[in-house]
Amino acid sequence: ETTGLFWAATDRIIGVSVWTPSFAYYFPFRHASDNLPTSHLPPLLRELELQYLVGYNIKFDLHHLRRDGMSWPRSVENAHLMSHLANENEESFELKALSAKYLGIDSINESLRLDALLVERKLKKGELYKLAARDVSEYAIADARLALQLADFQWRMLTAWKLVNIAHELTEYEQLTFDMEERGLLLDVAAVQALEDRAT
Repeated sequence: ETTGLFWAATDRIIGVSVWTPSFAYYFPFRHASDNLPTSHLPPLLRELELQYLVGYNIKFDLHHLRRDGMSWPRSVENAHLMSHLANENEESFELKALSAKYLGIDSINESLRLDALLVERKLKKGELYKLAARDVSEYAIADARLALQLADFQWRMLTAWKLVNIAHELTEYEQLTFDMEERGLLLDVAAVQALEDRAT
């Protein structure tokens, strides 16, 4: 979870959700209360770098985690990208909509509870950090769980359709675009000027 959408500006992560079939936890760091000491964040990020990470639009999360010093992990899978590859004609590419459609998992309860709390406190969705971590953890963990389960389902489809190589290429391309977004794109200004002169 983050304070907002603008990773390149001032927004930061407020907590990290981890879900595996045997373990689920929300590591809160920048909520109104219930936080872990921020000294726990660097070792968590170092551990995450070594793992196979699955997320939904995970590049967004990785940009925010980079602000706190995390490098691109050993292996990444973006269930959002895989959704586009599996069926580019989806009515909705929202995680919860796809999970309901393909997995039969209705996670609306976590969202409704969180939405009701935000309304009660007169907060917007981008102000989750103003809530205590215990108020956000169920919602955050549900998103991590859905991303992994959806990715598992998608890999079975992509394997059956012989699209696994393209899926791997998409992941490699995503790392390249991540690096470009982080560092910018270097241009040979003289070469660009020469091409421009030739074109005019």
